[in-house]
Amino acid sequence: MTAADDAFQAAERLIDEVRRDGLSTLDLEFPEIRALTPLPESIFALENLQSLDLYNTQITDAGAAQIARMENLKTVELPVGKDRGSRSSQ
Repeated sequence: MTAADDAFQAAERLIDEVRRDGLSTLDLEFPEIRALTPLPESIFALENLQSLDLYNTQITDAGAAQIARMENLKTVELPVGKDRGSRSSQ
């Protein structure tokens, strides 16, 4: 399994926890999720999600654009720049 596969599975587990517990925040800024590139489709079923942290991921601009589908989001932390050294919060 690749690092990207491991990251995807770890993200899926966290998404499942947020869904199961009815939480409004999802933090994907963990070392084991750093290689995450595509967003798992299950993230879009989190209707109560208001805060999403993707800062420490490898989400592309195309992946970040999909976040617009999430109508209840109020805060999003995105990676910015090639070095991933700065944050973008919306």
